[in-house]
Amino acid sequence: MADYTDTRCPSIRLDSVHTVLPDVVALATCAPPDGIPRPIVPGAPLTAPVIARNPSARMEGRGPGHQNRVVATQPGQYAQNKPGATIFDHPDVGGRFTICVLFWGPEQYYDLHRRCLESIVRTVPGPRMDLRVASNELNQKSLAMIRDHVDRGIITKHYRHDNNAMKYPVMREMFYDPICPINTKWVIWFDDDSIADRTPDWLNLLSQSIVQHHRQGNCHMFGTKFVWNLKDNQRAWYESRPWFRKRPWRAQGGKPAPNGNSIIFATGGWWAITHEAIMRCDIPDRDIGHNGGDVCIGEQLYQGGYELKMFNGRKTIINTSSIKRRGLSMPHPGTANFVAQR
Repeated sequence: MADYTDTRCPSIRLDSVHTVLPDVVALATCAPPDGIPRPIVPGAPLTAPVIARNPSARMEGRGPGHQNRVVATQPGQYAQNKPGATIFDHPDVGGRFTICVLFWGPEQYYDLHRRCLESIVRTVPGPRMDLRVASNELNQKSLAMIRDHVDRGIITKHYRHDNNAMKYPVMREMFYDPICPINTKWVIWFDDDSIADRTPDWLNLLSQSIVQHHRQGNCHMFGTKFVWNLKDNQRAWYESRPWFRKRPWRAQGGKPAPNGNSIIFATGGWWAITHEAIMRCDIPDRDIGHNGGDVCIGEQLYQGGYELKMFNGRKTIINTSSIKRRGLSMPHPGTANFVAQR
Protein backbone atom coordinates (compact mmCIF):
# COMPACT_ATOMS: atom_id res chain seq x y z
CA MET A 1 0.00 0.00 0.00
CA ALA A 2 1.43 3.36 -0.94
CA ASP A 3 1.01 6.75 0.67
CA TYR A 4 -1.50 9.11 -0.82
CA THR A 5 -3.18 12.39 -0.10
CA ASP A 6 -6.91 12.81 -0.43
CA THR A 7 -8.39 16.14 0.50
CA ARG A 8 -11.81 14.79 -0.48
CA CYS A 9 -11.90 12.93 2.83
CA PRO A 10 -14.04 15.27 4.98
CA SER A 11 -12.88 13.89 8.30
CA ILE A 12 -10.98 11.05 9.94
CA ARG A 13 -11.13 9.72 13.49
CA LEU A 14 -7.63 9.42 14.90
CA ASP A 15 -8.05 8.61 18.55
CA SER A 16 -10.32 8.00 21.47
CA VAL A 17 -11.30 11.65 21.88
CA HIS A 18 -13.17 11.56 18.55
CA THR A 19 -11.07 14.29 16.99
CA VAL A 20 -12.76 15.46 13.79
CA LEU A 21 -10.48 17.25 11.37
CA PRO A 22 -11.86 19.05 8.30
CA ASP A 23 -9.89 18.57 5.07
CA VAL A 24 -7.36 16.30 6.74
CA VAL A 25 -4.58 14.74 4.68
CA ALA A 26 -5.25 11.00 4.96
CA LEU A 27 -2.46 8.44 4.95
CA ALA A 28 -2.89 4.88 3.70
CA THR A 29 0.26 3.66 5.37
CA CYS A 30 -0.82 0.73 7.49
CA ALA A 31 -0.65 -2.79 6.15
CA PRO A 32 -3.90 -4.80 6.20
CA PRO A 33 -4.35 -7.49 8.86
CA ASP A 34 -2.70 -10.17 6.74
CA GLY A 35 0.47 -8.02 6.54
CA ILE A 36 0.53 -8.04 2.73
CA PRO A 37 0.81 -4.53 1.27
CA ARG A 38 -1.73 -3.57 -1.38
CA PRO A 39 -0.67 -1.22 -4.18
CA ILE A 40 -2.95 1.65 -5.11
CA VAL A 41 -4.69 1.09 -8.44
CA PRO A 42 -4.45 4.20 -10.66
CA GLY A 43 -7.83 5.85 -10.99
CA ALA A 44 -9.39 3.92 -8.14
CA PRO A 45 -11.20 5.91 -5.41
CA LEU A 46 -8.93 6.81 -2.51
CA THR A 47 -10.37 6.07 0.91
CA ALA A 48 -8.80 6.04 4.31
CA PRO A 49 -8.04 2.49 5.49
CA VAL A 50 -9.46 0.85 8.57
CA ILE A 51 -6.47 0.79 10.94
CA ALA A 52 -6.23 -1.64 13.83
CA ARG A 53 -4.96 1.01 16.23
CA ASN A 54 -5.18 1.02 19.98
CA PRO A 55 -8.11 3.42 20.57
CA SER A 56 -6.18 5.21 23.32
CA ALA A 57 -3.15 5.90 21.09
CA ARG A 58 -2.83 9.41 19.70
CA MET A 59 -1.02 10.89 16.77
CA GLU A 60 1.22 13.98 16.87
CA GLY A 61 -0.12 17.35 18.02
CA ARG A 62 0.57 20.57 16.13
CA GLY A 63 1.11 22.74 19.19
CA PRO A 64 -0.49 25.98 20.42
CA GLY A 65 -0.24 27.63 17.01
CA HIS A 66 -2.69 25.07 15.68
CA GLN A 67 -5.07 24.88 18.63
CA ASN A 68 -3.37 21.70 19.88
CA ARG A 69 -5.19 19.65 17.27
CA VAL A 70 -4.20 16.03 16.82
CA VAL A 71 -3.59 15.50 13.12
CA ALA A 72 -2.45 12.98 10.57
CA THR A 73 0.96 13.84 9.13
CA GLN A 74 1.98 13.83 5.49
CA PRO A 75 5.24 12.04 4.71
CA GLY A 76 7.71 13.33 2.15
CA GLN A 77 7.60 12.28 -1.47
CA TYR A 78 9.11 9.10 -2.84
CA ALA A 79 8.39 6.56 -5.56
CA GLN A 80 4.68 6.25 -4.88
CA ASN A 81 4.06 4.58 -8.23
CA LYS A 82 6.26 1.62 -7.31
CA PRO A 83 4.05 -1.47 -7.06
CA GLY A 84 3.54 -2.54 -3.48
CA ALA A 85 5.30 0.52 -2.02
CA THR A 86 4.56 1.29 1.63
CA ILE A 87 5.72 3.93 4.05
CA PHE A 88 8.56 1.55 4.94
CA ASP A 89 10.02 2.30 1.49
CA HIS A 90 10.36 5.99 2.22
CA PRO A 91 14.10 6.87 2.10
CA ASP A 92 14.01 8.22 5.66
CA VAL A 93 12.80 4.81 6.84
CA GLY A 94 14.95 2.65 4.60
CA GLY A 95 12.78 -0.36 3.80
CA ARG A 96 13.83 -2.65 6.67
CA PHE A 97 14.58 -2.48 10.40
CA THR A 98 17.11 -4.32 12.50
CA ILE A 99 15.26 -5.42 15.64
CA CYS A 100 17.39 -6.48 18.62
CA VAL A 101 15.91 -8.29 21.63
CA LEU A 102 17.67 -9.29 24.85
CA PHE A 103 16.31 -12.19 26.94
CA TRP A 104 17.26 -13.11 30.50
CA GLY A 105 16.07 -15.36 33.24
CA PRO A 106 14.77 -18.66 34.57
CA GLU A 107 11.81 -20.65 33.27
CA GLN A 108 9.31 -18.65 35.31
CA TYR A 109 9.76 -15.94 32.66
CA TYR A 110 9.25 -18.21 29.66
CA ASP A 111 5.73 -16.91 29.01
CA LEU A 112 7.05 -13.34 29.11
CA HIS A 113 9.76 -14.26 26.60
CA ARG A 114 7.23 -15.98 24.35
CA ARG A 115 4.87 -13.00 24.37
CA CYS A 116 7.70 -10.59 23.61
CA LEU A 117 9.01 -12.57 20.66
CA GLU A 118 5.65 -13.55 19.23
CA SER A 119 4.36 -9.97 19.42
CA ILE A 120 7.23 -8.86 17.19
CA VAL A 121 6.88 -11.72 14.72
CA ARG A 122 3.10 -11.19 14.45
CA THR A 123 3.24 -7.45 13.85
CA VAL A 124 6.31 -6.99 11.62
CA PRO A 125 6.30 -8.35 8.05
CA GLY A 126 9.21 -10.77 7.68
CA PRO A 127 10.81 -9.02 4.67
CA ARG A 128 10.90 -5.77 6.68
CA MET A 129 12.81 -7.21 9.63
CA ASP A 130 16.33 -8.33 10.45
CA LEU A 131 15.57 -9.91 13.83
CA ARG A 132 18.49 -10.58 16.16
CA VAL A 133 18.24 -11.88 19.71
CA ALA A 134 20.68 -12.22 22.58
CA SER A 135 20.35 -14.26 25.75
CA ASN A 136 21.92 -13.91 29.18
CA GLU A 137 21.70 -16.85 31.57
CA LEU A 138 18.53 -18.05 29.86
CA ASN A 139 16.44 -21.09 30.75
CA GLN A 140 16.29 -24.13 28.44
CA LYS A 141 12.64 -23.67 27.46
CA SER A 142 13.21 -20.12 26.24
CA LEU A 143 16.43 -21.21 24.51
CA ALA A 144 14.50 -23.91 22.64
CA MET A 145 12.01 -21.29 21.48
CA ILE A 146 14.83 -19.13 20.15
CA ARG A 147 16.48 -22.11 18.42
CA ASP A 148 13.19 -22.92 16.72
CA HIS A 149 12.92 -19.38 15.34
CA VAL A 150 16.54 -19.53 14.17
CA ASP A 151 15.92 -22.85 12.43
CA ARG A 152 12.84 -21.42 10.70
CA GLY A 153 14.85 -18.47 9.41
CA ILE A 154 12.92 -15.89 11.45
CA ILE A 155 15.88 -14.93 13.66
CA THR A 156 19.04 -13.85 11.85
CA LYS A 157 21.46 -14.50 14.70
CA HIS A 158 21.41 -15.58 18.34
CA TYR A 159 24.06 -14.13 20.66
CA ARG A 160 24.04 -16.71 23.46
CA HIS A 161 25.65 -16.17 26.87
CA ASP A 162 25.27 -18.93 29.45
CA ASN A 163 26.26 -16.46 32.18
CA ASN A 164 24.81 -12.98 32.71
CA ALA A 165 27.03 -10.90 30.44
CA MET A 166 24.89 -7.82 31.30
CA LYS A 167 22.80 -5.65 29.05
CA TYR A 168 25.11 -3.05 27.57
CA PRO A 169 28.16 -5.21 26.80
CA VAL A 170 25.80 -7.56 24.93
CA MET A 171 24.20 -4.59 23.18
CA ARG A 172 27.64 -3.54 21.95
CA GLU A 173 28.29 -7.08 20.74
CA MET A 174 25.09 -6.93 18.67
CA PHE A 175 25.64 -3.41 17.33
CA TYR A 176 29.29 -3.87 16.34
CA ASP A 177 29.26 -7.43 15.03
CA PRO A 178 31.98 -7.59 12.32
CA ILE A 179 30.76 -10.96 11.06
CA CYS A 180 27.09 -10.01 10.75
CA PRO A 181 27.11 -6.19 10.49
CA ILE A 182 23.93 -4.13 10.68
CA ASN A 183 22.93 -2.85 7.26
CA THR A 184 19.64 -1.04 7.96
CA LYS A 185 19.08 2.66 8.59
CA TRP A 186 17.16 2.09 11.84
CA VAL A 187 17.75 -0.22 14.80
CA ILE A 188 14.93 -1.01 17.26
CA TRP A 189 15.69 -2.29 20.77
CA PHE A 190 13.41 -4.50 22.88
CA ASP A 191 14.03 -5.62 26.44
CA ASP A 192 12.31 -8.96 27.00
CA ASP A 193 9.57 -7.31 29.09
CA SER A 194 8.53 -4.97 26.28
CA ILE A 195 5.56 -6.39 24.39
CA ALA A 196 4.30 -5.10 21.01
CA ASP A 197 0.68 -6.11 21.64
CA ARG A 198 -1.08 -2.83 22.36
CA THR A 199 -1.18 -1.36 18.85
CA PRO A 200 -0.73 -3.91 16.06
CA ASP A 201 0.34 -1.23 13.56
CA TRP A 202 3.05 0.18 15.84
CA LEU A 203 5.73 -0.05 13.15
CA ASN A 204 3.58 1.97 10.76
CA LEU A 205 3.08 4.65 13.41
CA LEU A 206 6.79 4.72 14.12
CA SER A 207 7.53 5.02 10.40
CA GLN A 208 5.07 7.91 10.08
CA SER A 209 6.79 9.72 12.94
CA ILE A 210 10.20 9.06 11.38
CA VAL A 211 9.08 10.50 8.06
CA GLN A 212 7.73 13.60 9.76
CA HIS A 213 10.55 14.28 12.23
CA HIS A 214 13.78 12.52 11.23
CA ARG A 215 15.01 14.88 8.55
CA GLN A 216 13.07 17.99 9.52
CA GLY A 217 13.89 17.80 13.23
CA ASN A 218 17.23 15.96 13.04
CA CYS A 219 15.59 13.25 15.17
CA HIS A 220 17.74 10.13 15.23
CA MET A 221 16.09 8.43 18.20
CA PHE A 222 12.45 7.76 19.10
CA GLY A 223 11.22 6.59 22.49
CA THR A 224 9.53 7.55 25.75
CA LYS A 225 11.35 10.64 27.02
CA PHE A 226 12.41 11.13 30.62
CA VAL A 227 14.72 13.53 32.47
CA TRP A 228 17.62 12.43 34.68
CA ASN A 229 19.20 14.94 37.06
CA LEU A 230 22.88 14.20 37.60
CA LYS A 231 24.24 13.64 41.09
CA ASP A 232 27.56 14.86 42.42
CA ASN A 233 30.57 13.64 40.46
CA GLN A 234 28.46 12.30 37.61
CA ARG A 235 29.10 15.30 35.37
CA ALA A 236 32.83 14.75 35.68
CA TRP A 237 32.43 11.13 34.54
CA TYR A 238 30.41 12.15 31.48
CA GLU A 239 32.83 14.94 30.60
CA SER A 240 35.69 12.43 30.66
CA ARG A 241 34.17 10.18 28.02
CA PRO A 242 35.76 10.11 24.53
CA TRP A 243 32.37 10.80 22.90
CA PHE A 244 31.77 13.98 24.96
CA ARG A 245 31.98 16.98 22.59
CA LYS A 246 31.54 19.78 25.16
CA ARG A 247 27.99 20.68 24.20
CA PRO A 248 26.55 22.65 27.14
CA TRP A 249 24.61 20.86 29.85
CA ARG A 250 20.85 21.22 29.76
CA ALA A 251 18.10 22.18 32.16
CA GLN A 252 15.11 19.90 32.73
CA GLY A 253 13.26 21.46 29.81
CA GLY A 254 16.02 20.38 27.45
CA LYS A 255 17.54 23.82 26.79
CA PRO A 256 21.22 24.58 27.46
CA ALA A 257 21.69 26.37 30.78
CA PRO A 258 24.74 27.71 32.68
CA ASN A 259 23.94 25.51 35.69
CA GLY A 260 22.38 22.65 33.73
CA ASN A 261 22.63 19.17 35.18
CA SER A 262 19.97 17.24 33.27
CA ILE A 263 20.00 14.51 30.63
CA ILE A 264 17.02 13.92 28.35
CA PHE A 265 16.84 10.22 27.48
CA ALA A 266 14.57 7.45 26.22
CA THR A 267 13.62 4.79 28.72
CA GLY A 268 15.71 1.71 28.04
CA GLY A 269 13.03 -0.96 27.54
CA TRP A 270 12.19 0.06 23.97
CA TRP A 271 13.49 2.63 21.50
CA ALA A 272 14.48 3.15 17.88
CA ILE A 273 17.73 4.78 16.75
CA THR A 274 19.62 5.32 13.51
CA HIS A 275 22.65 3.18 12.81
CA GLU A 276 24.39 6.45 11.95
CA ALA A 277 23.90 7.75 15.51
CA ILE A 278 25.06 4.45 17.01
CA MET A 279 28.33 4.62 15.10
CA ARG A 280 28.99 8.37 15.43
CA CYS A 281 28.19 8.47 19.16
CA ASP A 282 29.80 5.10 20.05
CA ILE A 283 26.52 3.81 21.54
CA PRO A 284 26.39 2.27 24.09
CA ASP A 285 29.32 3.44 26.21
CA ARG A 286 31.99 0.75 26.53
CA ASP A 287 32.27 0.93 30.33
CA ILE A 288 28.61 0.56 31.33
CA GLY A 289 27.36 -2.81 32.53
CA HIS A 290 23.70 -3.17 33.36
CA ASN A 291 22.23 0.08 34.74
CA GLY A 292 22.33 3.69 33.64
CA GLY A 293 22.95 2.94 29.97
CA ASP A 294 19.67 4.47 28.80
CA VAL A 295 20.55 7.78 30.51
CA CYS A 296 24.05 7.66 29.04
CA ILE A 297 22.71 7.00 25.54
CA GLY A 298 20.57 10.13 25.87
CA GLU A 299 23.68 12.24 26.54
CA GLN A 300 25.70 10.46 23.85
CA LEU A 301 22.98 11.28 21.34
CA TYR A 302 22.90 14.94 22.39
CA GLN A 303 26.68 15.29 22.37
CA GLY A 304 26.70 13.83 18.87
CA GLY A 305 24.41 16.62 17.67
CA TYR A 306 21.23 14.55 17.31
CA GLU A 307 17.71 14.94 18.70
CA LEU A 308 15.40 12.58 20.57
CA LYS A 309 11.70 12.53 19.62
CA MET A 310 8.95 11.51 22.01
CA PHE A 311 7.18 8.32 20.91
CA ASN A 312 5.09 5.81 22.87
CA GLY A 313 4.18 8.22 25.64
CA ARG A 314 2.29 6.52 28.49
CA LYS A 315 3.03 3.17 26.81
CA THR A 316 0.00 3.40 24.51
CA ILE A 317 1.84 1.78 21.60
CA ILE A 318 4.50 -0.56 23.06
CA ASN A 319 3.95 -2.07 26.51
CA THR A 320 7.41 -1.41 27.94
CA SER A 321 8.44 -2.61 31.42
CA SER A 322 5.35 -4.80 31.48
CA ILE A 323 6.39 -6.48 34.75
CA LYS A 324 8.22 -5.33 37.87
CA ARG A 325 11.95 -4.81 37.62
CA ARG A 326 13.93 -7.98 38.15
CA GLY A 327 17.45 -9.34 37.93
CA LEU A 328 20.78 -7.58 38.29
CA SER A 329 21.16 -4.05 39.66
CA MET A 330 24.37 -2.02 39.49
CA PRO A 331 25.52 1.53 40.38
CA HIS A 332 25.04 4.18 37.70
CA PRO A 333 28.16 5.55 35.98
CA GLY A 334 29.90 8.29 37.92
CA THR A 335 28.33 7.33 41.24
CA ALA A 336 30.01 5.68 44.21
CA ASN A 337 30.97 2.03 43.67
CA PHE A 338 30.58 2.23 39.89
CA VAL A 339 33.02 -0.16 38.22
CA ALA A 340 33.91 0.09 34.53
CA GLN A 341 33.19 -3.15 32.67
CA ARG A 342 36.12 -3.14 30.25
